[in-house]
Amino acid sequence: MRDNWITIYDNSADGKVIFASDNITEVTGFEPAELVGREAFSLYHPDDNDSIRKVHASNVHNEKMSSMSTYRHKCKNGDYVLVETVVIYCYDILTTCNYVYKKDSIEHKMRASTVDEVYFCLPNGTVKKTGGWRNNKEVKESILPIDVVWENRQIRRPQERRFCLILNRFTDMLSIVYASSLATELVSMDINDIYGKPFYNYVSDCDLNSMQSQMNLAKERDMVVRLRFDWIIDREKGLTEQVEGVTSCTDDGLLMVLRLSPKFIMTL
Repeated sequence: MRDNWITIYDNSADGKVIFASDNITEVTGFEPAELVGREAFSLYHPDDNDSIRKVHASNVHNEKMSSMSTYRHKCKNGDYVLVETVVIYCYDILTTCNYVYKKDSIEHKMRASTVDEVYFCLPNGTVKKTGGWRNNKEVKESILPIDVVWENRQIRRPQERRFCLILNRFTDMLSIVYASSLATELVSMDINDIYGKPFYNYVSDCDLNSMQSQMNLAKERDMVVRLRFDWIIDREKGLTEQVEGVTSCTDDGLLMVLRLSPKFIMTL
């Protein structure tokens, strides 16, 4: 059984499903098409709902590059399966890699040690931090009252501009199967003419070896890996744009979210 999948949600208070990959059927019994447009919180155990809403609001408000939550996901037959979800925030959507929870697995431990924050959603509506890079004070401050985050069920404040890619993990050059619209604005990518093209074609030669090592690590352990490299905009003209972000992996593909790297100005 393949026990992982990708889901993409909008960044509204309802967190409606935009996309679900094929493997969700093996784990939950739901076909992807059945879930599109559905409110995410209808898919979670009622006792976990308040906790997940708090984490969702935190992810959106703080634009988390990576966090992980454990909770009970509904199956089509009415049962529930305990899953852990890695959320990688991307401007107007939340991209997620989802895994059946296996506490003692190496993959779980690697994910828990590489995301920014790890939450366990408790049945009493509270959120317990169980790991991650950030300290306890930062986590406590990141869990905000929900009414601070939303206005008319939409996010109150502008979001950092980022774009998302989904890559075919089973191809040597990681062919691109999805790109979000901001890829055009940020790295001049024609998203209507990119599907099936190799991701590595857009990585500068000086970064290629390190990127291949990082991507192999993500594939081998389904873990979160941080990235920073020069994106090739025009190889003939030598035009590049430095980007940074994170990637994680499921059997249904490598999920990547990127933003432009901050530019620092040296002053004397």
